Amino acid sequence: SDGERLRALENKPGGAMLLDLLAWRVTAHLGPYQVPNFTNAKMHEPPLEMLKESVLLDHERARALNRLGQLTQRRVAALSLAAIGEESSQGSALRAIETLLFEAFYEDDASAMKAPGTSTDSHRAAAAKIILDVVAACPPEERTVPAWVLSGLVAAKGIPWEDGVQGAEL
Repeated sequence: SDGERLRALENKPGGAMLLDLLAWRVTAHLGPYQVPNFTNAKMHEPPLEMLKESVLLDHERARALNRLGQLTQRRVAALSLAAIGEESSQGSALRAIETLLFEAFYEDDASAMKAPGTSTDSHRAAAAKIILDVVAACPPEERTVPAWVLSGLVAAKGIPWEDGVQGAEL
């Protein structure tokens, strides 16, 4: 199937670069629309699994966030996100990105001191974009989150929450 071929392609030499090209907005206008293939292949699961690791190398975190960002920039794909092993359902998109929500809004000593293995500012900006894409794709009645997310959102400091026009708007 197309989904299996996409998953196999990502693990081949140069495959990740080809998938980046297929997920690019310009390519979507020029050729066959690949978003259904990406969602059917559950291409969001490996990045979500990787982001659950407590310590990641910079390029590993960047690759996982890039793949998720490519998927969530399209509403259909953002709504199809589901936690690993779970089928897409009402509210599943926000449950799927709970790791990103935790990283963005939960403050602990390691994240406050920027200990090795924690996100850089560019990673936090990419995660914020993914979170906003998923929230915007969800219908209002599905936008329920735990209280710690809301209190963390109010207390969020630094990039991207206080930087630039988007930060001021947030």
